[in-house]
Amino acid sequence: MKKYKLLLAFFSLSLMSLQGQATGFDDYLNGVERSFDAAPPGSRYAIVAKPLNREYLRNLSNIEELDEKLLTEGVGEGTIADANEENINYKKTNAFQLAVSLGRDVLVEKFLSVIPDLQDDHLTAWGYRQPYSPAHMAVNPVFPYKHTVPLENRLRIIDLLAENRCDFNVGVSNKHNGVYQIGVYTNQPLWAAGNCDWCVPQNILPQLRARAMIYGADPKMGVTGLEYLRVAPEGFYSLILGFTLDYFVERAAHGAHLTPTDYVMMCLKEFSLSKFCSYERRERFENALKPRLVKEEESAEKARVQIIPTQVAVAKNAEDSTITIQTVARGFLAKRKLAEAKKERAAEEARVQLARITEEARIAEEVRLAKEARFAEEDRLAAELAEKLRLAEVARLAKEAQPAEAVTEQPSANEAEDVGSSKPPKKSWWGQFFGFFKK
Repeated sequence: MKKYKLLLAFFSLSLMSLQGQATGFDDYLNGVERSFDAAPPGSRYAIVAKPLNREYLRNLSNIEELDEKLLTEGVGEGTIADANEENINYKKTNAFQLAVSLGRDVLVEKFLSVIPDLQDDHLTAWGYRQPYSPAHMAVNPVFPYKHTVPLENRLRIIDLLAENRCDFNVGVSNKHNGVYQIGVYTNQPLWAAGNCDWCVPQNILPQLRARAMIYGADPKMGVTGLEYLRVAPEGFYSLILGFTLDYFVERAAHGAHLTPTDYVMMCLKEFSLSKFCSYERRERFENALKPRLVKEEESAEKARVQIIPTQVAVAKNAEDSTITIQTVARGFLAKRKLAEAKKERAAEEARVQLARITEEARIAEEVRLAKEARFAEEDRLAAELAEKLRLAEVARLAKEAQPAEAVTEQPSANEAEDVGSSKPPKKSWWGQFFGFFKK
């Protein structure tokens, strides 16, 4: 019991320590926000991208004792090398990455107003064995991680990054001056989050990864742990697909620009038709897809309409404008028919795929029922055989229990007369003849 109390006290102190560190980071960000608001617009980007020594901030006990020189000591502006171009930039962070990691969604939105490119190397911070872009930090916010941040804040940060053209498949280089740095990873955000999942609670990390997938994060890019979504859509994969489908419906209802990969969309469509998805969930997903399909058709139609004036202008400059316009019209109709044929072919492929999935499910059900019937018949035959053996054993035991007199065979009537008579048996005449001489 004393050991358990010591462990409990240790974990409590650890949690308090982490919370205290997060509070110190928050205090620093509050000061940065005041400086950001007071600074002229032209110098605000330098404030949010300024390299900071994360370890110095982590160990700072009182924000009033902040030393600006120590705050930037030993960290470089780029991704790999530190300020002295000698060591890996292990301690680097910046105000924007701290706001992302600590779930300060309002502050992130404010900082985004002065960030032209979220893929800029100046915005990277050191994560798990590699530099992290803002996309990495949003999906795997552990440097530092704050336990009291509501999930809604972290999901909104991913939404804000997506609205500002964040690349959720970006890979950060591990080269410096043309030389590869041994031991430095170059994983994409989904992959990095899969490698470092020991700090973010397991009920939060899958939801952050699912949110990123509706904005283009590719589960097949690298060993993300999600590349088998379609192969085995159950268990953990069913959980991830369920979150992704729900977030797709939610963000589509708010008019967000969603860009899931073709693979993710295929997985979502198949998941919506599986036994793991309820009818209400499937219906919401199909309703969310309708505006998307209509919008795609409108965009295609708008593109076709924009092509016509250009083609007509070219035709007017030709010697025979009538023939040219007719040629353009025929070409336009041919392209339209080709597009319609492709659309019908795609619809037919979808119907064939659905029929295949339905047929496989039916065959699987028939095989299951046949197996159950066979097992039931084997159980019945085994029961009958056991009953016959039991009856035979009972008969054998009953026979062995009978007395010996009951088993002995009764003599016949002639034998009984011979036994009961005292007269010797009658001899033949040969016996009488030889008997006479014996006397």
